[in-house]
Amino acid sequence: MLHESFANERTRLVKRFVPGSLGLLLLGFILSFLWIYFAALMVVGAIGIAVFMIQLQRATASFKDTILDRVLEEFFEEYSHNKTAGLSLFDVLESELLDKPDRYFANDFIQGVHQGVGFAMSDVTMQRVTSNGKTTTVSTYFRGPVMIFDFHKETKGKLIVQQTRRGKLFTQYKSVALESVDFNKRFRTYATNDKLAFFILTPHFMERMQRLEDEIPGNFYFSFINGKMYVALHNNQDLFEVNMFGTISEKIYDRFYHEIKIIVDLIEELRLNPNL
Repeated sequence: MLHESFANERTRLVKRFVPGSLGLLLLGFILSFLWIYFAALMVVGAIGIAVFMIQLQRATASFKDTILDRVLEEFFEEYSHNKTAGLSLFDVLESELLDKPDRYFANDFIQGVHQGVGFAMSDVTMQRVTSNGKTTTVSTYFRGPVMIFDFHKETKGKLIVQQTRRGKLFTQYKSVALESVDFNKRFRTYATNDKLAFFILTPHFMERMQRLEDEIPGNFYFSFINGKMYVALHNNQDLFEVNMFGTISEKIYDRFYHEIKIIVDLIEELRLNPNL
């Protein structure tokens, strides 16, 4: 099993580097009081710890990539994954769902096709930085996956849907009240024109959006712009992460599976396949 293989590799690295390196650090520290040149032992020990951390990071990254590739293969006809790349800030701001940040981070870029629907996604963190001249405060106002889907309906205009329990989204578009009282309680809807809102947000579509909100933890933002459906899920999580020193078990595969299934659920539940 992959998780057992990684656990064994981690144990091997610990046994190989940690006891000797820590021993040299401690011995060098103690003996340096007697003779300054013994401090060189501390340097050797520190190098050993550094090598251990680098090799453990590589082993963890390889384990993560292998597990994630297996999950992606299970769901998608086509896919690519780049753990160091992410959606550009331009792409995220094109959604008109999130304000421009002072600091922007994105990684784990995944692109693919499911049931004929193309998508792209990545983990995104957006922060504001404020300063009063003495102290600087960094606040994270969005953290979670941002996803872009092909939306095979002609959308002349722009439509934005936001859960009501989030702070009101600043937008210049008109607020639209839809036929579903329950939907209006859960979501705020803004559109460049009423017809577009009623065209996309049919009763069945609204029901499916509400089911997704019930089943997936976090706060949803949706927008429909230029033939794309943008989805931002503020769940305060970094997806597809493996703790180098945490417990290693089959649950990691299960967690990756459910994190990827968010994409699948959006495509299937909202019936984005143009042939359906």
